[in-house]
Amino acid sequence: MLQVRKPNGRMPPQIVAPSVSWLTRWRLRFAALRLRRGALREDVYRLARWLRYEVVAEADAEASESTTVDVVLTEAGQVAGLTRSGTVLEAGEAGACAGVWRFLASLGVRRCHLDARLDRDQLMETVVFLWALRAAVAARRMSGPGRSALAALYTEPGVHIACTEVSLRGAELRVRSSYCTTQFDHIVDWFERGPRTLRDHRTYFRAAGLYAGMAVMLVTGPSLFYASIHALWYEAILLGLASVVLFGLVYVAMMVIGRVEYDNEEKTEQLARALQDLHRYTDRIGTDLDRARQVQEKFLPRPERMPHQQHIRWASRFEPAERVGGDYFDVAAVDEDRVVILFSDVCGHGMSAAFLTAVLKSTFLGWLDHHTGLDTLANELNSHLVRLAPSGSFAAVFLALYDTRCGRLEYANCGHQPEPWLCPAEAKETVRPLSNARNLLLGIEPRLALQIRSLYLKPGDTLLFVSDGVVESAGEDDPYRTGELTAFLGQRRAAEVGRLVDEIRAWADGPRAAPARLDDRAILGLQVRALACERPTVDQMAADAYVI
Repeated sequence: MLQVRKPNGRMPPQIVAPSVSWLTRWRLRFAALRLRRGALREDVYRLARWLRYEVVAEADAEASESTTVDVVLTEAGQVAGLTRSGTVLEAGEAGACAGVWRFLASLGVRRCHLDARLDRDQLMETVVFLWALRAAVAARRMSGPGRSALAALYTEPGVHIACTEVSLRGAELRVRSSYCTTQFDHIVDWFERGPRTLRDHRTYFRAAGLYAGMAVMLVTGPSLFYASIHALWYEAILLGLASVVLFGLVYVAMMVIGRVEYDNEEKTEQLARALQDLHRYTDRIGTDLDRARQVQEKFLPRPERMPHQQHIRWASRFEPAERVGGDYFDVAAVDEDRVVILFSDVCGHGMSAAFLTAVLKSTFLGWLDHHTGLDTLANELNSHLVRLAPSGSFAAVFLALYDTRCGRLEYANCGHQPEPWLCPAEAKETVRPLSNARNLLLGIEPRLALQIRSLYLKPGDTLLFVSDGVVESAGEDDPYRTGELTAFLGQRRAAEVGRLVDEIRAWADGPRAAPARLDDRAILGLQVRALACERPTVDQMAADAYVI
């Protein structure tokens, strides 16, 4: 195993696999000539086109750094699974490369890890190598032609072929694109470094006359000297004119090269200054975002500091997609018996959404000074968002007012999806979302027609709030996975609320989750421990539902 570094230091050090010797390489080329004329060649080229124009294009569109394709094969050489970074891919044109898969299956390969950025020549060289040594590869032997290459093939680095590293470990074949050096690298490095006398553009200007004179002496000097000795005056005159023209051409060429070098040096200097400014700007933005993250974390109440701990168990989790996010929740005591809950999701994420959460926070704190009712809170939030938020911005907010004396919960849902889940302690009652107090999103219309509903919670009942980032799905049939989460909560309704929130967090990263998390995540749980007084009668409970 060799460690290669470009002499000028531009390339990072890389660990490369042993290369195939030139004698083995030519032997394999002659052995596989007829392979290139067969149907297997077309399948290899088809596979290369699929990797380049479908897999790589999709990875670039998703800004994904991972471009490794995993192919699971059956013993018959059929594709049983095709994934990229955990994302299931459609077989498509890859399924039509049956010759390639059957050939690999005949070698005992059951799983392939292919670098999607391999070109067709690299794939072809890999298949040629495996085909020429197919008997030894199928038997996992190290004898026969190319013994050193076979020995390297079964190691972790693999064997180096056409700027690829090919390794076969058990039934897994791995083909990775890698950096490789050639015999011409030393010449290229010397040319890029340049002669020691040519340090910058000024040297080209100073050396223009010298280099032009040297060119004349080397090209026309001997002929001119010969013509002068033998009195060939016409030839000498023509050679003299040619020498003048040659001198001028070389001189102008050197001056042009110097001017180009001067422009390149100036551009390099400007780019270096711009890069330095960009680093400073990036560091300043990073520092500001870190401070904004700390401020936003101060917005959110900690479960251990939430009110009425003697009557309510609290649990929460907040994970922004970026350093700051648009999910926000708050809990505060209205008086000795009541607690108000605000759970919101501002459109977008990042800094712009974080600014709107600050509007919600300040409005919420202002409402606590007079706390006249949920309708007043909703209207104040809506009014501030309409006036302060830019056009097209809005907030989905769920508001609730809980009375610890009797367990009465007033609530209004202003466009929040998914709706909160109620998990009753009694097994005969079903887990269900609170779906009967739906209202318009806040920040859309200046006037708000608000519906408020109420219900009564019993000791052991749990109320769970989750943002859409928790339930986002990779599928299109149920983007919010409402039914799946309802069944999940139904099996765990008796769990303590802190443990339940942790299990929801783990469930959110399950196999059906979206491949790339692009939205913020917030979870808030409320579990009734005890009531401060007796519950009201059924008649009172029925009379409490109202509409504003």
